[in-house]
Amino acid sequence: MGIANDDRGLPTGNDRWSFRVGKPYGLKQAESADEWLDTALQAERYIEGFAIEDGDGIHWEGVGGEGPNPGYADGSAGIMHFYIQLARVTGDPKHRDIARRAAEWVRDHLAQAPVTTLEGFDSCYGLMLLEAAEAFGDPSYAQTARRFAQRYLSHCEQGEHGPYWTGNTAWVKDGGILLFLLALGRRLDDPEILGFVRRAGVQYLSEGGTGADGHVVFDGHFGGTATFEGVVFHMDHNMPNWEFGAAGSGYILLKLYELTGEGRYLDAARDQLRYLRSVAVPQTRGVLIPRSLAPEERDLFPLGHCHGIAGTGQFPYLLHRLTGDGDAMAFVHALADGFESVGAPEHQSRGLWNIDTLCCGHAGLVHYFVGLYLATGDRRWHDLAIRCGNVILGMKEDLGDGRADWPIAFWRQKPDDITRPHSLFRGAAGIGLALIEIAMMERGDFTLDRTIDDPFPTHWTA
Repeated sequence: MGIANDDRGLPTGNDRWSFRVGKPYGLKQAESADEWLDTALQAERYIEGFAIEDGDGIHWEGVGGEGPNPGYADGSAGIMHFYIQLARVTGDPKHRDIARRAAEWVRDHLAQAPVTTLEGFDSCYGLMLLEAAEAFGDPSYAQTARRFAQRYLSHCEQGEHGPYWTGNTAWVKDGGILLFLLALGRRLDDPEILGFVRRAGVQYLSEGGTGADGHVVFDGHFGGTATFEGVVFHMDHNMPNWEFGAAGSGYILLKLYELTGEGRYLDAARDQLRYLRSVAVPQTRGVLIPRSLAPEERDLFPLGHCHGIAGTGQFPYLLHRLTGDGDAMAFVHALADGFESVGAPEHQSRGLWNIDTLCCGHAGLVHYFVGLYLATGDRRWHDLAIRCGNVILGMKEDLGDGRADWPIAFWRQKPDDITRPHSLFRGAAGIGLALIEIAMMERGDFTLDRTIDDPFPTHWTA
């Protein structure tokens, strides 16, 4: 194995992968259920071309060629996750061997685990180690996850009510860390870790602010500006959705309610749904939630996972699953109505641009709609998953030799910057994973390793 391809952009003027509000995506309907898996295998051959073998196993460089990256979103741990699912579906020992050797490399490079300002994403590295422990029946991975957790268990601040790290409640901050430690404590049946999570949960609850209506609001406490890959974000206004705001926090509060049985967490979670409904903007049908409450973004509605319905909708669905709350499920439908009202998934918009990925595009939407269908049996979600999948099939680029990739503009602010990533969150691995999910759904036999921030069924048989 070796690097056979790179992330170079397309030639200037190639209109197929360009952006324009209202522009229709390329569409292709699958000719058979097998086509979904066949296309995922084309993605795998593209991803394999980037694999690097060394004495520790198999790994991949990060997106942009910055060197070996063991991380989840853009590195080897996320690609390992894709290969574990692919090996289960295909039964191909080659795929399982790649998954196992990738897991070995990730385990042995714990010291290189990412440390960034997005701690919630970083903690997902530990979730991937727990997945490897289960997939390969090897407790060494769980013990490595336990060592990884020391960065959080030993290096925290002490608040008035319990431990914390940044005091920022967003999923990408302290919220994601809490979810990882909760998953680890359950996997190891470790009362020390679970006790730590309970104490941290009390502190987390205390970080909520009081909204104008007197109810608790978790807004992430962001401010100032942040710059990622040359893109500047102004953070002074609340971002209500999954990664940074009330939707992700509401989900975390529900997981704390599951852990403790204490109604105060459920009450606070209900407040987050009340808040989301208050900031949702009516569309010709249904509603959508802006990326932020900044005046200039009140009409900007991302539709994918990080700031859109594919992430945000997980929270009201989980609230409905735990409590039977009909208003919560009605809000899930209202968001989907808003999604369709702006021409999605077949047409581009400011919030669904020339991108097909797990983070911001159609792959994340497939994952969400497949999950809702498995959970509810409602045909609406099945059909939306297929419609999103038709875009993925229609927008792939055939490279020859049984390989395919998906040219995308990762940054909404730079729609002409077209790249061909191979990673989980922004590239072919996540797109291939979505195709695998449709394939399993269509054949009526579904098993998927879900992380703690994913509320949908792990197993399903039609």
